[in-house]
Amino acid sequence: MAPTEELLARYQSLDSRDSSFVVEGRWNVEALIGSKFETESVLLAGDCQLEVDLPPEIPCLRLPKESVSQLVGYKFHRGALAIARRPQPLRYLDWLERRSLPEGALVLVAVGLANASNLGTIIRSAAAFGCSAVLVPERLGADPFSRKSVRASSGALFRIPVLECPDLAEDLQEIASTSTVLATSLSEGSVPLHSLSSRKTLTHLVMGPEKDGLGKEWLRSASEVVHLPMASGVDSLNVATAAAVFLYALTSSQSDRDRQ
Repeated sequence: MAPTEELLARYQSLDSRDSSFVVEGRWNVEALIGSKFETESVLLAGDCQLEVDLPPEIPCLRLPKESVSQLVGYKFHRGALAIARRPQPLRYLDWLERRSLPEGALVLVAVGLANASNLGTIIRSAAAFGCSAVLVPERLGADPFSRKSVRASSGALFRIPVLECPDLAEDLQEIASTSTVLATSLSEGSVPLHSLSSRKTLTHLVMGPEKDGLGKEWLRSASEVVHLPMASGVDSLNVATAAAVFLYALTSSQSDRDRQ
């Protein structure tokens, strides 16, 4: 197989948990190129032009739009694709040890979410509200580097640390005494979010799957179990919507208190 054919074949053959992943859409590709991620190749459809400089060492291919659609197996209209190297799983405590996070920093933990688009939207919200990182337990739930997740993140995946972490539940339990862990749940004993006091320590917001919620191993490390008060007869929100509300409430209330 010729080198160009080998590069094109990669856009068809990558599994979601491969060592590389596919990035779709011009904005996402431009965000990738400006990030610390390693870009393996770029594929432009039709007359698409990138608005960032592509390093000369990165192979850049161009095909007619129809050919790109045939290659990926659906009607592609987002202008550009790329293949990037997937970061290696990293234990959260090891990452944290090398960082100096500001007082009251906020980290979002997404546990076992089934829908990759929801996960990508949560990553987008986490970046928008200034989270220091998004943590996902290694191989538990949707893949943050799947096509759907990357697409839904609208480039945020390349602007905020997104870590796949082994032993994440254990790490949260280990640092529970020196940081705040807010587990979200509608279970009996949970408190409304607005009742929380000001955050002074590193805070982790732990979101679980809509169907089953957080398991005992995640609730065990919680400083507080919190919920969003809702109208009578309504008992749940889409997890991505709920995450955005939680993040807004936590960051806006913190800003208000800091100004006082």
